[in-house]
Amino acid sequence: EYMYAQVVSMSGLLEPKSDSQRTAYLKSIASNTTSTSTKITQLAQSRQNEYNLRNKQRREEYERFLTSIALEDLEVSIG
Repeated sequence: EYMYAQVVSMSGLLEPKSDSQRTAYLKSIASNTTSTSTKITQLAQSRQNEYNLRNKQRREEYERFLTSIALEDLEVSIG
């Protein structure tokens, strides 16, 4: 999603007629690349946070399950 626009926009390097146009275009690409990189970093961080939350919830669920099994085993052994 993010990089597709970058790749498509690079066709503009072939169009400029002068070095000044080409330089301006390269500066624009650099600026857009920085912006895109920031968005990708934020997306990756968001997904990492979601993963960590799901992982924590899963771990807590396993702990509850294991605790309930341990209690059941204790009740059975006590009679």
